[in-house]
Amino acid sequence: MNAPPRVGFLGRTFGWSGSRREWFVLAAVLAWLAAGYGVHLVSRKLALGESILLYALWLLAFGLVARDAVRNLFGPVFFHDIVRTGRQRLTFALRWFYAVGVGFVLTMLYYFWLDGKVNYFRNPNPVVGTNEMANFGAEFFATFIVIQFLVVVLLTPVYVAGTICIDKERKILEFLFATDLRNREIIFGKLASRVLALLCFVLVGLPILAFVQLFGGVDPEQLLAATVATVVTIVGLSSLGIWFSTQLKKARDAIMLTYLSYAVYLILTVLVTALVTFSGVGWWNTPLPLGSWSFGLNDVCYTLASGNIVWQIITMNAPRGAPVAFALDDSLRAYCVFWIASAALLLGHAMLVLRAVTLRQAYGNPGGTRSRKKTLAADGAESVVVNEATRRYPPIGTNPVLWKEVFVDTGSRGGWLARILFGLIALGMVAPIALIIYFTFFDPPNYYANMTFAERWHRFREEANMWARIVTGILTFLIVLATAVRGAGAVSGEKDKDTWISLLGTPLSSDDILSGKFWGCVLGLRRVYVFLLFIWCLTLAMGAAHPLTILLDAALIALYVVAFAWLGLYFSMTARTTLIATVRAFFAAIFCAGGFWLVIVLCCCLPLDFMGSRGMRDYEIPRSVLLGMTPPFVAGWLPMHDFEDRDLGAFSHSATEGMGVAAPILGTMLWGAFAFAMMVACKLKFREVTNRMNDAKGERPRRERPDPPNRNRYE
Repeated sequence: MNAPPRVGFLGRTFGWSGSRREWFVLAAVLAWLAAGYGVHLVSRKLALGESILLYALWLLAFGLVARDAVRNLFGPVFFHDIVRTGRQRLTFALRWFYAVGVGFVLTMLYYFWLDGKVNYFRNPNPVVGTNEMANFGAEFFATFIVIQFLVVVLLTPVYVAGTICIDKERKILEFLFATDLRNREIIFGKLASRVLALLCFVLVGLPILAFVQLFGGVDPEQLLAATVATVVTIVGLSSLGIWFSTQLKKARDAIMLTYLSYAVYLILTVLVTALVTFSGVGWWNTPLPLGSWSFGLNDVCYTLASGNIVWQIITMNAPRGAPVAFALDDSLRAYCVFWIASAALLLGHAMLVLRAVTLRQAYGNPGGTRSRKKTLAADGAESVVVNEATRRYPPIGTNPVLWKEVFVDTGSRGGWLARILFGLIALGMVAPIALIIYFTFFDPPNYYANMTFAERWHRFREEANMWARIVTGILTFLIVLATAVRGAGAVSGEKDKDTWISLLGTPLSSDDILSGKFWGCVLGLRRVYVFLLFIWCLTLAMGAAHPLTILLDAALIALYVVAFAWLGLYFSMTARTTLIATVRAFFAAIFCAGGFWLVIVLCCCLPLDFMGSRGMRDYEIPRSVLLGMTPPFVAGWLPMHDFEDRDLGAFSHSATEGMGVAAPILGTMLWGAFAFAMMVACKLKFREVTNRMNDAKGERPRRERPDPPNRNRYE
């Protein structure tokens, strides 16, 4: 018998068998990459639009010549996933919502601009010049690109980051491993299907851009550059989401860590690069010799910040004489190189570790567990292996669901990835107070030179109070968002893992199960609560806040957490899958936490402002009420130093004609009513889902046993 061919590491991962045909394909790919390097050298001498078209022809040539290789690159997973994703009603709803929203914004901006230019609604014969119409086209093009980029950033992690995690929870990925599919086909199939779905949003905006061309003022090179940057952003964020989905087990963790990592990257690179650029310290720019070439710390920062769209915009708009300024083509080239290289590294690592990570998450480490084990011998008898990790758990008690959700399933399981991200976020929140202390007492600026220590201390407490308010508002937003996302997977996750039927088979009532899920959502972020408590204790120690306001703020944040926990649980009961529930809960939480301001401004304030006669300053009472209903703003406003009028800020009676402190009180009452309504709705819905509506406690109705037969009946 002939021995079966050996499949090595490259064969399992990339499908490499070492045949003559595959060596020929490898040589063709290397030749194509060499041609790409030649295109890169030639493009430096061409204009931006010509360079983009040349790169597009280079990619098109690869697709035409190696169409069989491109088709085999994705495999059957791509065709299955693209059909299943394209038929979802949520996909069509989001596309229609995006198209209608952008069209509405275009209409509002046009009439608002037209009324400001020629008094359109009060002038019987308005006349607009051609140059002014071109200026409007340029302004709307910039607005459209910003909206499109924000939509891409918001939707990409939701679409991509949970794909592999969902297959892990449903035990589908293990069956894929049993087939002849390679890691490459699974990764690229999932990635390509989701990227194409996201590119449809870019295509939806093309008719709107074509309509804007009638106004003029849109540079074709800027249009091409914006389209390329959007596509590259989709590919880069999708690769990051796929990598997190490979490393983690739950979709909610992968989605949240993708958002957090991108936000941390944007903020951290802007701050560090701006510090290096504008600080004026000489040793930042001192080159360090390394062989035949040298580099400085500023070069490293610029390279890392090349994928930051915010930093690229800052550098392109920098005035003459600024330390850093790039042209559009240089910024676009650096941006594309960064994200393409990052995508290649992330996808390569994901393909290498997909099977190992998935099997370890499902069945544990075959070489032994990570937890410490100890062998105990009793009187020379056989040894008993005791896992010391289980000793930290308290007794189960009367409600095992509560014990599982609070002590076992403790929030994010991101491992060292989550710890690094949360450490960077915590460091970024604590670093400003350290800088305030340093610049106030140890190295004061010029405006502190003539101040006494008492005056410096008073100024320091004001700045520390402002820092505490900002950090409290940011943490409140992150807490309520994470609570809603965690609640979105509480019930639907049991269905995905096929443990829902077993859970209903227990003697627990529906209220017991639901209360355990609820407290798991509330107490699953205990570490974040401890960090917020540390911020408050530090603020109180510096005398920067009144203790009563801290207590009131703690009660207020607890109310917000309760409301968002019930919100996430409701979506978890009504959605078919965890991914759909997570998407709904994520966007609903953003809307309730302050996203409604965007809808109100676009749909109410702007139309009333240019269609009517009153300005936005005449809507002080509605504005105060809406501010009082915004959780991050109210939570960040409450830690006051004193109860003076200037500490009340936006809710002071002298600074505004609104409701004053009655606005946050009314907002708190409305949030309490919302939390109560969501609690009642969740209990009724959960009893309906568990089919336990007949009993008030949510238990199954007991069947009446028939009377025993009378044996003396026939006697």
